[in-house]
Amino acid sequence: MIGVAKDEEELLTEMKRLSEVDPKAVEYHLAQGHIRAWLDYIGRGDLASLLSDVKSLADAVKLLSDAMLGWDSELTCPGCGFKGKVRDFKLLRPPWYFGKYLGRSLQCPRCGLKFRYFYPLAQGGKPYTVPKGKGM
Repeated sequence: MIGVAKDEEELLTEMKRLSEVDPKAVEYHLAQGHIRAWLDYIGRGDLASLLSDVKSLADAVKLLSDAMLGWDSELTCPGCGFKGKVRDFKLLRPPWYFGKYLGRSLQCPRCGLKFRYFYPLAQGGKPYTVPKGKGM
């Protein structure tokens, strides 16, 4: 056994650790779809789908790191008022950088509303949400 993870944060920690110790082992599991299957199994199909085209360990670590940045921040759905943490909302696509913010397309688990959430990368910035339009 080369590593153990109980959740997505531990998976990321182990992937970072193993990238220094045995990167070929993680690349094998990425290529075989084992990491995507495990993420699906623990109910994080949204994160699993992000890894579908990722081939390198460095890209996988970067993508998961970006996706989980601000993961425990409180968030309120702009549609129904559902309150939870960012991790409670479905991630619809890979996150992207927008100026001093990390952008995410999210979907509310209660009402299904799709919206964008911008998490500040600079200290003192405030997060904000933008409802998605019909063309988005």
